[in-house]
Amino acid sequence: KFLNIKRMRLKKRSYYSFILLISKLMRKSSILRSFVFKLETLFYPLEMHREIYKKYEPSLVVFQDLGTIERTNYQIYEAKKLNIQTAVLVLSWDNLTAKGMGCIKPDYFSVWNEDLRDELIQNHDIEEHRISVDGNPIFDDHFNIDKTSKSLNENDTEKIVFFATGSPGWFKDIAKSLEVLLKANERGLFNNKIKFIVRLHPIFLMKSNNNELVKSEIKALNDLSEVYGDSIHLFYPSLVRMKYGFEFEKKDII
Repeated sequence: KFLNIKRMRLKKRSYYSFILLISKLMRKSSILRSFVFKLETLFYPLEMHREIYKKYEPSLVVFQDLGTIERTNYQIYEAKKLNIQTAVLVLSWDNLTAKGMGCIKPDYFSVWNEDLRDELIQNHDIEEHRISVDGNPIFDDHFNIDKTSKSLNENDTEKIVFFATGSPGWFKDIAKSLEVLLKANERGLFNNKIKFIVRLHPIFLMKSNNNELVKSEIKALNDLSEVYGDSIHLFYPSLVRMKYGFEFEKKDII
């Protein structure tokens, strides 16, 4: 929901009005952005990971965001203060537009495509020479594992699309979304015939026994597999119950 500032009490309304004003001004001025970010870092702790950095003395530390998720901003800041180079492999397609701006600029960036490169330049004040377009590394291992499966029956004219599902609690109607693509594939609307490799999110496997939403989504995916046959391959990674939570089997992560 959008904030309705007019309905707030005076103190709270004044606070949010000030924040919105500063945000609008920061959009228009890179100098003001730099000043506000510098001001924020004055409150950052410097000792949270100092022992680890001193122990291993890394030449480069790699992160998956710009200091906008969890507490990676502290880790990046500490590394910069110790003159350790930092690199970011941008985790997801929406991280550069939905997570705000990081206060510290890492040294190097790896992004999926040219669109993300442009977002770094336009929205985060990053110089182009620091950015490398490399594709999406987090899917590589999953794709390579399943590409070797004997059930794929690859041929020269068939293309493979890796369809990585999200948590059904966050992303509704996964099977319905996939069905749209399968129908288009069946009607020949793509340049090549496609085989969809569908990897289920771990939540599917952790809650498949006692969650009706998860069970119904799995059933819908299995029904699609029966209807569309060789055009879809459901990939169920194996989970091992640990003392605290679950872990993937080794064959499913390397």
